[in-house]
Amino acid sequence: MLLASMDLSVAPEQTGQQAATDSSGPESPAEPSPPPAGDTTPPAGSPHNDGDTHKLSPSSPAAQTAALPPKSAATGAVPRHPLSVTREPGPDDVIFVTGFGPFGHHEVNASWQAVSRLHSMGVGEQLGAKLIIEEVPVKYEYVMREIPRRWKQLRPRLVVHVGVSSYTMTLQLERVAHNGPYCRGDVLQQTPPEQRCLSGQPSTLCCRLDLARTCRAIGGSASAIDATVSDDPGHYLCGFIYFMSLAQDPARTVFVHVPPLGMPYTANQMATGLAEVVRDLWHQVLQLDQPPPRPLDLSCSDQQRP
Repeated sequence: MLLASMDLSVAPEQTGQQAATDSSGPESPAEPSPPPAGDTTPPAGSPHNDGDTHKLSPSSPAAQTAALPPKSAATGAVPRHPLSVTREPGPDDVIFVTGFGPFGHHEVNASWQAVSRLHSMGVGEQLGAKLIIEEVPVKYEYVMREIPRRWKQLRPRLVVHVGVSSYTMTLQLERVAHNGPYCRGDVLQQTPPEQRCLSGQPSTLCCRLDLARTCRAIGGSASAIDATVSDDPGHYLCGFIYFMSLAQDPARTVFVHVPPLGMPYTANQMATGLAEVVRDLWHQVLQLDQPPPRPLDLSCSDQQRP
């Protein structure tokens, strides 16, 4: 089950590219013809056209001064580089969070119970991002097929996978994931080919986000839940899905283990802790995505004053 921020569910098997938009609609109105060369009068309807038909010659001092930035117009100096820096194309403002469905004695999976509550907590709206959540079936084949597809379709800025573990009593932030072996059968009693995630990949991949900082953020919040960092995600679907996403981008991916329901936390308490995890990690990836500062040369040594 894939849920977007508008609370829209989509069956996993039907998730894919949207149908192409019908191009048989009404024709767009013709664009106005460009003004003659040398005509600096704004077009009709422009916010700068107040009805005055007076035109400035491009070579006139008034036109040249008007074309300069305000500071340059006052000093006569022209910056050697533009002041704005165009950001390179990157990921969309999407947070993709998954929990697992039932398996074994976990007929109600605590991970999905916690993740499914994030929408009602307004996490996406608070961060100015689109939150998309999905309940992932405990099947190797599904993870191998769909997780790379989600990365391509959603272009997420942050991915948080969540699973349940009977060996933790805290929110356990996993630092590494292993390529194999994955010899325990899933709910269909299937294992991945060669019991590995991906051929040609190293045996271990590591998250590049500061998980210790995230734990401190949870400890300093109003959440009544503890968080720790772990290097043992296991060799089942939790470690498997984590490795698949780390192979996509280790600087945008985290896995969180939660304890079973009532041991000791409720689903609401775990959701509150997960919300804190998402908030801190979101700020981390935003910082990492900032372009490096670019030195600007604003000197006027080679500029000629009129």
